[in-house]
Amino acid sequence: MKVRIMKTDPWVTWWSHAQRGCGLINQQQPTHQCVNIHRLPEASAIRFRFSNFYDTQDVEITNVTLTYHDQEFPITFQKASTYILHQDETILSDPVDIHCMAKDTLILDYDIITQQACTSGIDVSNDQDIQTDGVVIYLFHGIDIISKDIKGCICAFGDSIVEMAQWTNVLKEMLKEKGYVLINQGISGNRLLKDLQHIQMDASHAYILEGTTAQQKIEEPKIFQHIPITKQCFGKPGIKRLKQEILDTHNHMKAIICAIGINDLYQPGTFCAELLELPTLEEMQQAYTNIWQQIKDSECDLLVVGITSFLASDGASTEKEMMRLALNEWMKQSTLPDGFVAFDDILCDTNHVLFDDVHIGDHLHPNAYGGKKMANKIYQQLEKLL
Repeated sequence: MKVRIMKTDPWVTWWSHAQRGCGLINQQQPTHQCVNIHRLPEASAIRFRFSNFYDTQDVEITNVTLTYHDQEFPITFQKASTYILHQDETILSDPVDIHCMAKDTLILDYDIITQQACTSGIDVSNDQDIQTDGVVIYLFHGIDIISKDIKGCICAFGDSIVEMAQWTNVLKEMLKEKGYVLINQGISGNRLLKDLQHIQMDASHAYILEGTTAQQKIEEPKIFQHIPITKQCFGKPGIKRLKQEILDTHNHMKAIICAIGINDLYQPGTFCAELLELPTLEEMQQAYTNIWQQIKDSECDLLVVGITSFLASDGASTEKEMMRLALNEWMKQSTLPDGFVAFDDILCDTNHVLFDDVHIGDHLHPNAYGGKKMANKIYQQLEKLL
């Protein structure tokens, strides 16, 4: 179901997170979901989004309730207490007049009825605002509110460097001072052009499964090929998920921070992608131009983040580094973005290798210190657009 976002609509998307396929390893059927919602600003009404982007079966949502100050509110969909979500469908609940005060905690409960284990979910292990038992929440996808304190939302669209929240959490607090919410739409392992096509995993790669399999242990190496949508733990390619999961489902979105593409270069030749999957420079440029134009057509500001260095990592090569530098220079020269941010000058030495104190030890992912430096530089550019 496509939802048309109207600029005069009083609703603003306060929270959402990227769904992924959560069926890489067989898991138990989730039947009841309980979601604790924290740090909500003062709001006069609330509604909830549920989506089924990574399952091939119909999924029934029922017994949906919202608990606030010990008062229980029934949640309905088009006045019905039950809704059946088809594949690739999204639905907003009917609004609830809640009159919530800032920093109150709300509890959302619902049941899921399916023939097989539900596979469309989100990883909230790094989320400051949403908590649940375990790591994964199934089907629940977003929260819209009416609030006089929120001007709009800004979406960070990317991969693990976005999702792990080293820079997004810092930037989120900065933007709050200006009346904007920052929405983390990162998926670990996500690529711009391709989904997960081949992966060989053993115990050393178990961290990849955190959030998608309840952290199940890998006793023996596993090889996955011809991976269906239900097992796409790295998500749909960015070029496919942007419109469906972001542009069509977020209200009052002021800007998108486009921070995707490193995995298209890094992954080929590692355990999760064959080297032949390395794209050409022209293929990457065409894909970027495509999604940038979609963002501009949606009347959102576009801030583009350059690809960070991974030169000393296990996925590095001279060819990949030359393509990274060429892409960043091309991005900088493009006239489509409203702003561009590169990080080599603050994160790298003169050989374009990440400083030891800005990454978590893998020469790929920023640590808290590196994330703070990135957030400050992004904010300097983003502030010009607000």
